[in-house]
Amino acid sequence: MRRIAETIRVLLFMTLSILVFNFYPVTAVMIVLLPIFNDGAILSIAYDRVQYANRPESFVAKDSSLAPEQIEKATRHLMDCIDCHDRPIHVFTPPDRSMDDSLLAGRIDRSLPFIKQQGVSALTKSYNTTDKALRGIAQDIQQFYSTKYADVGARQRTSIQAAIADLQHIYQSTIFPYMKVDWRTHPNNIGHFYTPGCFRCHDGQHFSTDGKVIPKDCNTCHTVLAQLESGTRLIRHEEGIPLEHPVDLGNLTQVTCSDYHTGGMGP
Repeated sequence: MRRIAETIRVLLFMTLSILVFNFYPVTAVMIVLLPIFNDGAILSIAYDRVQYANRPESFVAKDSSLAPEQIEKATRHLMDCIDCHDRPIHVFTPPDRSMDDSLLAGRIDRSLPFIKQQGVSALTKSYNTTDKALRGIAQDIQQFYSTKYADVGARQRTSIQAAIADLQHIYQSTIFPYMKVDWRTHPNNIGHFYTPGCFRCHDGQHFSTDGKVIPKDCNTCHTVLAQLESGTRLIRHEEGIPLEHPVDLGNLTQVTCSDYHTGGMGP
């Protein structure tokens, strides 16, 4: 509630300044910086204090540079809904997720070879303006199919044009070069796929004074009943099983989803 009240106060001040004095107190850059500064303090959590079984227990991040006396004097923040559900508005969907949605909905023809790879690549390129981005997206997709898959380029021209139109719509809806805003400037802490999210605390690196640790274990929050790949059931267990990543990454407690899932073309 504290951060919601803070944002409301800022909006009221801006509105009154515009209406009464015909003065615009913020620039486009300042609007971008507001959510970044607002979120910045909760993207890395050095200290947790929880209370259960009628007694409090504290956990300190292993890599924290704060001394015990600094932690003791620091202002405590009561964790609230917005610390994780921090994108009730201004949700900027990452390109790979936008591509998945379009493919699932049939807006983009999934029979086009490598269309997701090429679409995400075109969306994540750096453009100075939206107009340049729209032209660049069209050029990249057309060039790929005319040079790599000439037969597809000739036979599925309508599908390719529809894919270009949808990619351009995705860009216009989620990436704003003038404002320097996209999915990376407005992190979404629900889950842990594209941002640290849950792993800000559940990272296996927060220890209590008596040696307890907040575990980094999928089964702490999830009960994996079965896994499928291409419609084939790999494993199944009614009481829950350890997660098996589709690609062998070794010990999953040593990696974080957002290290690899960037929303774009990968690390």
